[in-house]
Amino acid sequence: MSKYTLLQWSELIANFSVIGGAFIVAFTIFQFRNTVQYGRAQLFLSLRENFARIREGLEREIPDFTDATLHTAYEDLTDRGKSAVTHYWTNAFNEWCATTKIYKSGRGILWRTFYANAQASALLHRPLREGLLVLMRGPYSFGGFKPNYMRVMRQVAKRLRRGRAGVILDARQRDEIDRFVEELDAIRFAR
Repeated sequence: MSKYTLLQWSELIANFSVIGGAFIVAFTIFQFRNTVQYGRAQLFLSLRENFARIREGLEREIPDFTDATLHTAYEDLTDRGKSAVTHYWTNAFNEWCATTKIYKSGRGILWRTFYANAQASALLHRPLREGLLVLMRGPYSFGGFKPNYMRVMRQVAKRLRRGRAGVILDARQRDEIDRFVEELDAIRFAR
């Protein structure tokens, strides 16, 4: 006969069940965190791959694109240059939407830690800045999120203007960003 009673056996089994259940919960949480991190990494890599292709188009179609002091107006670009700008802002919108609306993990950590500052830097390029205003004025819908994205880009521009986007602006750049925000506000409030 066993030295344990039926009650003792049931207590022992219950304890093992609790320990086993705790292990399963801990393992599931660990796996979920790994899956979330993997998802973030895949999203980041996918968006960066798209950006690299789009950047090549910008460099090919816009003279001296790599110079942030570029003075080429959007209206002076060729149709292919304007198309490259539209592709840039479509991808930029996708970055915002994917990291804040679709994949909200970490309360938009990818947007806050990387993409917002990257898009702020884009606003230093005159043709990109002017191209975004053209898109915001026109029928381009940004998937129905135009008012939201317009508000977000205003916030990005304000952060850039205040020196919180990792870029120090000179007086001319501050004036350009101020004008951009004013024009964006005029578009927003005209709707």
